Parts: sequence; C-alpha cells; structure tokens
Amino acid sequence: MQVGGLLQKFSKAKAMPSLYKIQLSADETNLIVGRTTLNVLDITEIRQGQKTMVFNKQKSVASTFPENLSFSIMYGIMGKNTATADGNSIDLVAGSELEYSMWISGLKMLVDRKLDPELSWIKATWRKLKKPEINLRQTIDLLSQVNFQAPRRVIHKEFIELDKEGRKRINLDGFLALLDKLRERSEIRELFNKYATNNLFLAPAKLADFLMIEQKESRTLEECHNLILEYSEKCRKQRGIGLSSNLKHVRLTFKEFENFLKSKHNHIMHDYCDQLTQDMTRPIAEYWIASSHNTYLEGHQLKGVSSTEQYIRVLKMGCRCIELDCWDGDDGNPIIYHGHTLTKKVSFEAVVQAINDYAFYTSPYPLTLSLENHCSVEQQDKMAEIFTRIFGDKLAVASSRTQTDNVGCLPSPHYLREKILLKGKMLLDVDAQNPKFYNFEQQLKDGDVVPEEEDITDAMIEMDPIEEETKKAQISKQKISDKLSEIIFMKSISFPGFEKKVILEPWEMCSFSESKALSIFKSHHRDFIGYNCHNISRIYPAGTRFASSNYDPFYPWGMGCQMVALNYQTIGIPMWMNEAMFNQQGKCGYILKPPFLRGKERVPVHKYSSITITILSARQLPKSKEGEIISPFVNILLRGHKADTTEFKTQIQNNGYCPAWNETVTFPLKSSSFAFLIFLIINQGDGKRIGHFSVCVESLRPGYRILPLYNDQYREIPSCNLFCHIDFDEPGKEKAPGAAPQPSFLPASLQSGTPKQGRRSQVVGAPEDLSPSQDEPDDPLPPPNPTAEVL
Repeated sequence: MQVGGLLQKFSKAKAMPSLYKIQLSADETNLIVGRTTLNVLDITEIRQGQKTMVFNKQKSVASTFPENLSFSIMYGIMGKNTATADGNSIDLVAGSELEYSMWISGLKMLVDRKLDPELSWIKATWRKLKKPEINLRQTIDLLSQVNFQAPRRVIHKEFIELDKEGRKRINLDGFLALLDKLRERSEIRELFNKYATNNLFLAPAKLADFLMIEQKESRTLEECHNLILEYSEKCRKQRGIGLSSNLKHVRLTFKEFENFLKSKHNHIMHDYCDQLTQDMTRPIAEYWIASSHNTYLEGHQLKGVSSTEQYIRVLKMGCRCIELDCWDGDDGNPIIYHGHTLTKKVSFEAVVQAINDYAFYTSPYPLTLSLENHCSVEQQDKMAEIFTRIFGDKLAVASSRTQTDNVGCLPSPHYLREKILLKGKMLLDVDAQNPKFYNFEQQLKDGDVVPEEEDITDAMIEMDPIEEETKKAQISKQKISDKLSEIIFMKSISFPGFEKKVILEPWEMCSFSESKALSIFKSHHRDFIGYNCHNISRIYPAGTRFASSNYDPFYPWGMGCQMVALNYQTIGIPMWMNEAMFNQQGKCGYILKPPFLRGKERVPVHKYSSITITILSARQLPKSKEGEIISPFVNILLRGHKADTTEFKTQIQNNGYCPAWNETVTFPLKSSSFAFLIFLIINQGDGKRIGHFSVCVESLRPGYRILPLYNDQYREIPSCNLFCHIDFDEPGKEKAPGAAPQPSFLPASLQSGTPKQGRRSQVVGAPEDLSPSQDEPDDPLPPPNPTAEVL
C-alpha cells in the first residue's frame, strides 16, 4: 500500500472515471489519493460494491465496471462538527481481483487496528515543520498549534531540564516528553500519590484500595493483578519474552495509572450498558424503540437533500424504526422524497438495498419500516416486488404475528431477530353479507403534513344499503395494492379514541402528531399508558417544524409510547436525550420499559435522591480552525421530570488544551430512573460546541471517571475527554449537618478549608417556575415542561 497503485476513481462532477494513484504514507497515518490527503483517523468505513451516492449518480457508466471490484472509502472530517459529514466517499474500482483484495484487506486492517490518535496527530503536526529538531521559540509555537498554553517561564524551565546537553534544541521524543510533563493533571497526580508506594507505583493491593474507596468497586487481588498486567508496559515486555508465569513486582506507574483512568475499565457508564442484560423475550410493545422521522432527509423539511446515506447513518446508530415516504416516479419506478416540496428525490430501490445491507449492522433485533404510501396501485406492486426480492427471508410474514407464548400480544424482539417488519395501510376486511360500519381510512400521509396538525381523524360512517357499503369498500380496496397489503406486518389505523372502548388487535398501531400526543398526555395519560402496554404507538414531529427541529421526547416516553420518532439529522437536546436512552443495552435499539409502564407496578422506583458532580479538567479540546485559541466552559444540562430540569455552567478557562475548572454542583433528583444528563463543552469566543456527552443518570458510575466527548456526527473525538468525579445520595441517606457536597477525595488544594481560588461548590435545583408546588401529587407522569421543547 505504501508503494501505491492506479485505480479508477468516480466523482460527482464527471460521468467518466479517471485513473488516480492511491498510496499510504510512510508513517501509515495518511492515505494519499491524487493530490488529496486523507487522515486515516477520519475513515469511518470501507464499503464494498457500488453503494454510494456517487456510484448511484454515475450508474449508467459505473454499471459497466465490475461491481465485485468496486469499493468506497467512507470518511468524515473530525473537525467538521456537523451531523451529516460522514457521508463523504472516495469511490474506486480496482483493476483485478488480486488488487481489489489487497486494498480491501489492507484498508480494513488499517481502520480497525488500535492506533494512538493523539500521538498520530502530534506527529503529523511535527512533520509539517520539516525539521529534525526545534529550539525554544519553535517549541512554544508548536505547543500553540496543538492547542496547549502555559506561561513561557514554565515551558522554559521544563525545556532546560530536558536539554541536558545544553544544545538548546529538542527532537520529537523530547517534545513529546515536554508535552507529557506540561499537561500532567495535578489532581490525578495527587490521587495517585494518595495510594502509591513512595509516590512511585501502585501494587495490586493498593489498586484494590483505590477502587473500593474512591470508585465504589469491589475487586479481588487477582482481578487487580490482571488489570495491571494489561496496563503495565514492563509487564507487557516480560510477557513478550515468555515470562508471563513468573511476573514479579506487578505494579502501575503514574503514566500507566493515568492510562487506566482513561480506559474502558474506568468508563463513566456501568459495564452493563454496553451489554445485553435485559429480558428480550417480552412482547415487543413492552419496549421503547429507537425511531427516526423522515429518515431520508439530511436537513430541512422543504428544501433538504434526500439520500440513502441517511438511512445507513441512522441504522449504524442503532435506530430500529425508519420512515419511507413513497411516491410515484416519473419513469414508473417508485421514489422517496418529502412530497410537494423542493426536497431532492432518491430511488426507492436504492434505499431498500441500503436498508438490506445495514439493517442489522449494529443490532440484531427487528427493524420496522414505517411506510408513508402515496403511490398508485401499479407502483405499489413494484414496491412489494422490490421488498420481497431484496429482503427475502428477512421480511416478517403476517403468520408470525401470533407465534408467541403471550396470547394477544405481538412476538418478542428475540423471536423477531433479524426480521424486517413493514408498517402501513392494509386492505379492509369486508364481509359483504353483514357489514354495518366501515373505517373510512384517510389516505393522507400519517407523517408530518399540515392537515395532520389540525387533528384530522378517521370517521366512522354508517351506511344503510348493502350495495352502498360494498361499493365504498371496493373504492377503498382499489387504493391499496393487494400484493403490498399481503406483506404488511403492522397495520396502520386511525386512533379510535378511549371513549369507544375499541379492542384492537396487537398488530394494529396508531401514529400521533406531537400535538395530539400532548393533548392525550394532559387529558388521558393513564389511559394511554394502559393502551401502550399492549399496542404500539408512534409519535412524530409537527409538520410545521420546517427546519427539522424536534420535540421533547420525555412526555411520550413517560406514557409508554414505544416509537418516539425524532429528526436524527438535527442535533440538540431531544436527540441527546435519545442518544442517552439508547446508548444502553449495547445500542441494540430496544429498552425494556420499567414495570410501572408495563402494567406491573403502580409507582416507579428511583435509586438516587441527588447527584454531585465535580468538573475537574478536560484534555486536548479540538480547535475548529488552525491557530485558534479557545476559551472553554462546561454546561451541564439535567433533563427529565419537570423538577429535574435545570442546568449548571462552569467558569471560563483560557487554557484550551488542558483546562481545569475544579467546580462542584449538586442536583437534587425527583425521578433519577428517568433523568438525563448532557455535558457540553462550549468555546466562549464563538459560542460553538466543542463536544458533548449524554447519559442516563442511573447509568453513571460513582468515583473519578473520564467522559469521552463526541462531535455532532456522534463520533468520539480522539483523545478528547472530560475528567469528573461523580457521587450519589440515596433516598433516606443523611449527610452530616452543614456538610458541603464534595467527592470522597479531592486534591489538597480543593479540600475543605480554604478553597482554591475560582472553585465553586453549588447546589442547583429546578428553576422556580419549574419546581413542583407543595400541593402537587407525587405523580410519576407530571405534565411536560413546555420550556423543554427546544432545538
């Protein structure tokens, strides 16, 4: 790969491909494509075949090249903090099977291997200097380029200590050593020294003490021994020469302890969040299901781009219900777009193929396709043919609806593993001998068009003559293809209302606009909870949200609504809450609702009465543009019950590389089992978001934890993290009178007594207008907070 090769490259601008030289850089950190250089860290996927927008656009020419020799390098630029930046592609065709195999295997190995992204980034910055050594002034300039600031006298002191020969110059290794010394987190050093022998190393017994006292984790000496084996460089070298059975002096140095704190073993979330621990054999209506609205859109509802990449993106995020807005295509083939708008159109078959390729990329559990069907009967027949041809055995058949031990319920996610469920309108079942009433099923889209916002409902029309009934039924039948109707798994119907006491089949489901759901929340929320114990409901954003903003998902989740559909392309509080909710259970897209939302218990159980968070420091915050100096602060948002809706902001720090805040906040909690925390790091200078992390409160682990930070593409930012301390109070647990909320251990400069200047310790409750009144009942489902309907 470092020698390189010539491959055919397709582009959006040119119909015919051109020969480009593709080559891996000598240090294996960059892929050079012609005159373009792509950082390996930015590569998100190696996609085989002709399955991108570029190949699709140039299909007439691309189809003349062998698909089995075609592939695409998918990438997103880490500094580009937008939700849809991962859809970029370099689209190539190899000249032979041998060449194709070499590039596919080599690129996949390159993407999958464990690189130190921080080291790669610093080395890449160093290489731009084109110098083997640098002096003090150049060192200060280079530190600024990697976003590190420190007083010149401090840098000079450390520079002199490293320059033992007095040459007044340092090489790359010297610069890395200098950077390590300068960015050392004093709070981690003091924490290490508290348990280390002679401030030098941690033995297994001391590591066990640290984990028990500070992290509230009980580990055996053997487990601690094995942890040290994983993180000790000396132990790794000994194992490499066959001394693994005779290891002595197993211990962690300060640097290795710091690496342990940043590792998966010390993640902010409980281990079980990354695993399937819930019962997946309950009826599917007993789960919250990750759901997307107008999945095909990359942006605006009236003029945005429609693409297959959006389907791939949300499926890779673990989404389990996606929407297809189907219309007649001019060439006789169905298309997908937001009808009667300026949004671009995409091939229905291309979307179905993309769904088939990525349906179970992240999760093995059933995927629901919500069909908004505006096609003629002829093109509906084509839809049915495409579904059955491409999905094959993955398509769930109607007969499997009743294959369950729970009578009167849909099957479980476990039973429906790797199955695709179609949700849509079906032909009416008509008994011509004895019908009295017919559902006059509206043919309007049950998506987000404005008429839906006027709460148009299905009418029950009574007609006396049998002939009139039969005629009306036949007219209704003619609007839906029998071929498509036969493969529908969940039937879309109009909500009959709670007053009529209509008993629905478990596979009959209703969709509600956010305004209708809010109205039900206020008037019949307990009835709606009962309804959602057995039938599935889908909530979707108002049609007037032209900019693809989102509503607050808390109140429909609180009524047990399973499919709370959001615009995945829009970053903001609702999607961060959604991210926190479905980051549990290994991102499988299904979360078992708590017992009180499944008819098992009346009142929810909450583990914690308050949470105390100390924001200590951050590391390697990225700059949005070259040479920028950032001044970051942390904004913590608490969302959930209206009494759990508040926020806290730290002060602003000028050191953008390794800012330290050392600020503590306590949030009282009313409903900890249904509360979400969102951590945002924001640059005060331009107001731009640097990174975020969202989590369910009860998924957090106590102690000193490293929070990974993510960009707006939901990709982890390499080596960028937030160092915090988490502590909880349980209901009934009393604190000492007058005790200030603080972690079980803080550096000496932060302990009780004389606080370090700039440190704050604060208790933050809900704003006054959101706090529950004394007369308010302790209701697990209070009216929603209108101010939470943001972004």
